[in-house]
Amino acid sequence: MLSACKYFSELPVARLLHFKYLGPTERRPSRVKITDKRFNQSVELPFSYEHEGIPHQVFDYLTQNGWAVAAISEFEGVVIITGGPVGMGGLRKERTS
Repeated sequence: MLSACKYFSELPVARLLHFKYLGPTERRPSRVKITDKRFNQSVELPFSYEHEGIPHQVFDYLTQNGWAVAAISEFEGVVIITGGPVGMGGLRKERTS
């Protein structure tokens, strides 16, 4: 849980990632897109019916890839992260087989 800070220097460094649902098209199935605007990168995940919703899918993806998720807003489509894997500037691209 985030605690209140009295001074600016006490604030943790954080980044925002945005996520949204992309509906199916004639050629592509439903997807979830996560965007890191700081590094102008994004990743698209196949929509998963195994999760309780898109925020849960985004949380699982980020934590499994080493991101420290501090907060998530399911209505605004925003994730606040306070850290990630060393040497990783942005999001990893999903490998396609």
